[in-house]
Amino acid sequence: MQGQRPEGINGKKVVYLSFDDGPSITVTPKILDILKEENVKATFFLVGKAVEENEVTKKITKRLIREGHAIGNHTYSHDYGYFKASIGAGLFDKGDSISGRSYDMAEKRSQWYGSAGQSFT
Repeated sequence: MQGQRPEGINGKKVVYLSFDDGPSITVTPKILDILKEENVKATFFLVGKAVEENEVTKKITKRLIREGHAIGNHTYSHDYGYFKASIGAGLFDKGDSISGRSYDMAEKRSQWYGSAGQSFT
């Protein structure tokens, strides 16, 4: 992709916004309000446990899907101990839980994965 630009930008510079570790019942709705007001889309890297935490977080997740934002998988539990011990040993099976929740809500699978700690070392 180096040197390639997305279709339809007509030579303009492009910025991609992403938010990690959500959904948060206090912060994510504020972010969504601002993005909606500015007609901007973003990618939200969600933590599976946070999505399942309660009905409010489920509603927030449905809202971001409904408003056209992308969802990325940011692990199920964001447990660094589990994450580091699980590289190559079932991490993605557990991590797929968020993809499954996203699929149930949006009828499509996430194609993005953002690791907890952003490192595979």
